Amino acid sequence: VARAPEEVVEAEREKREEYLARKEKVLSAIAQLSRTA
Repeated sequence: VARAPEEVVEAEREKREEYLARKEKVLSAIAQLSRTA
């Protein structure tokens, strides 16, 4: 099933947002660890 281009763009944007949110969590976790270390 071919998806409409805007659906594809929307899916890509959601994936990128999820990735950025995860990266943000990881970076803040690392920052906390380095503060306590």
